[in-house]
Amino acid sequence: MSEEATLDEFVEDESEVDGEFIETAAGQLPVDWDTKNVDELCALRNGKATNHTEIGEQQFLVYGSNGPIGSYSESNFDGGLIFGRVGAVGEVERVREPVWVSDNAIQASVTDKCNTDFLYYFLSNKELSSLATKTAQPLLN
Repeated sequence: MSEEATLDEFVEDESEVDGEFIETAAGQLPVDWDTKNVDELCALRNGKATNHTEIGEQQFLVYGSNGPIGSYSESNFDGGLIFGRVGAVGEVERVREPVWVSDNAIQASVTDKCNTDFLYYFLSNKELSSLATKTAQPLLN
């Protein structure tokens, strides 16, 4: 490898990779992988509106469509993935602790059928914003 290595030097040539691949809606995958819809791997639920300036004994982060936007005295989600639903449609956040998810986002509790980190990285690299409705305020349903 040269001192000024290029990315191509780190990537294996497809012809050198063992196994066969198929083209799917998710991209090119090994033939022995199953493909599933997100709702088969996660329990999906819209967040809820809140007054995220309320002060309480314990404060939980409030997540909107583009990450944390404040804090609140209660939580409504124990952790998993959060998808931006309004405005910053398609943004994906990974949370590992209880938080409050606002009505501008979707909670995704990942089932044991899938690794949460794998799903996070996979979806973070997809153009989920292309699924938004084409309105004045983009919306993911």
